[in-house]
Amino acid sequence: MKSPDPTVITVANLKGGVGKTTTAVCLASGLSLKGRRTVLVDMDAHCSATAHLLDLQTLAAPVTIADVIKGSVGLMEAVIPTRVEGLGVVTAGEAGEPDAHRAGRPGDGEMALRKAIGSLGPGRPAYIVVD
Repeated sequence: MKSPDPTVITVANLKGGVGKTTTAVCLASGLSLKGRRTVLVDMDAHCSATAHLLDLQTLAAPVTIADVIKGSVGLMEAVIPTRVEGLGVVTAGEAGEPDAHRAGRPGDGEMALRKAIGSLGPGRPAYIVVD
């Protein structure tokens, strides 16, 4: 039997400094602490969510959300485990890399993450939080 699709929660706002990253990190951590396997997808080129959850050496991860959007790897292949049990993060890449997440196929950027989530196989998380 196929496991249920993950619940996707996106924390977004055009205005900066309103607590988007704090909300995403706390929500993802809280869900994990309640026993729900969760993946936090850091789409921000500043990598703030990643910095909250990983050590500084991991910020320059070899696989990033840009690779997922380009279709080079699947979403779960880009997940890096965190100190919080049941919580993984997909990093946006190195801080200062502007618009790394827009590196997808032309005309397909808006749908690339949705397709990556839709193609998750067994072992998928219960929740995906997008910052």
